[in-house]
Amino acid sequence: MLKRHTTPLLSLALLLDLAFMAGAWRLAGSNEAWPLAPMSLLWMISAWLFDLHRLSPMRTVRHEIRDVLAANTFFLGLLVVAALWFLDRPLQTSLLATFWLFNLAGLGLSRALVRSLLQNAGQWRWTRRVALIVGTGTVARRLAHRLRRTPQYGIVLRGFLSESDGEVGRAYDGVPVVGALSDLAATVDDGIDVVLLCLPAHLEPQAEKLLHELRNSTADVKFVPAVAATDTLGMDAYMFEGFPMITLQGARVQGWHQAGKRLVDIVGAVAGLIVTAPLLAAIALLVKVSSPGPVLYRQVRMSLAGQPFVMLKFRTMREQAERHTGPVWTVPEDPRVTRIGRLLRKTSLDELPQLWNVLKGEMSLVGPRPERPTYIEMFRLAYPAYMLRLKVKAGMTGWAQINGWRGNTSLHHRIAHDLYYIQHWSLWFDLKILWHTLWKGLLHENAY
Repeated sequence: MLKRHTTPLLSLALLLDLAFMAGAWRLAGSNEAWPLAPMSLLWMISAWLFDLHRLSPMRTVRHEIRDVLAANTFFLGLLVVAALWFLDRPLQTSLLATFWLFNLAGLGLSRALVRSLLQNAGQWRWTRRVALIVGTGTVARRLAHRLRRTPQYGIVLRGFLSESDGEVGRAYDGVPVVGALSDLAATVDDGIDVVLLCLPAHLEPQAEKLLHELRNSTADVKFVPAVAATDTLGMDAYMFEGFPMITLQGARVQGWHQAGKRLVDIVGAVAGLIVTAPLLAAIALLVKVSSPGPVLYRQVRMSLAGQPFVMLKFRTMREQAERHTGPVWTVPEDPRVTRIGRLLRKTSLDELPQLWNVLKGEMSLVGPRPERPTYIEMFRLAYPAYMLRLKVKAGMTGWAQINGWRGNTSLHHRIAHDLYYIQHWSLWFDLKILWHTLWKGLLHENAY
């Protein structure tokens, strides 16, 4: 949906969310109205972190339910923390449980209404617009295909204008080529509302000339750069002091999202250290008595933006294991690994001390696994996209790990999974990865 069409719906969604929240608070049994102001702020933060501010007809009902459920639960957690911090007494459990249930129902109704309006927006007379795509290259065809799949946008395609007269009369994905570039002015005057300039890279310099031809037209002109055909981490367009800019290799973990991820890291690391304290002590004792050397193994790795840090692990190899060989991959039945170390590596329990790295802010609970500087220098030459992994903090677990790409496995697949994670990051995605790590990620055939 074009931004000017989604903005009113987004405002409506927020107003409905807050109205239903106020009703849920009252139905839960609270007669106090003053908490609604800070609660509104906490809800807006939760909705932002779980991408409920992004309205798209492509979002499935299942994803909508998932995101609303996660945001409502996270919102309740923020409410509990805020109450403990600012009030002299904690909120009653029965009040919180009832409010969570009523608020979930209200949010469901709110989002269902907005979703219905969004799905039918393309049928409204004032949103329907006739569009002409200038160009027939890769980007132009992709755009046409996407617009035909999403009639909710209200865009009706008249056809393409080709760079070549020989293409006139052909059709791509059911959309006809109605003319050549020389026919631009005449075609636009025939009832076109939107002109989409999708020229190949070698023809983009002609954009200024085409704009000059359209100077007497009332049609909106939108420019889609040829670089849109390039595989990147995603694109984000915005205005900076009158200059249009397109971010090509930006990470989604920024601003409020970064703060939310850091909050989850702190809470998770503190909880993890407390819960596993007896296990940490037992493992430390086993490592100490099973072989000579320190309990913890310290190794320099790289995290966000290539910053080096000292990563902690329980020692699983003989002391000075790489003294004669230098950095080498661990292999099955590696003679350097101790008997206790083999069990720790198989269960990934040797990674538990990295909770301290997470607490210090050097790592995250979820992210691409950190690598040694020596290997990074090798991989960045062999895999051009490898350094994009360093757009986010390294993690204790990640999308590649829970899908089996860990240890001595395909580096190409690991990089692909890491980049997919960075491109599609959300707090819900992090929670999903953590959940899969807990129930299936500890034991793995490629961990040795």
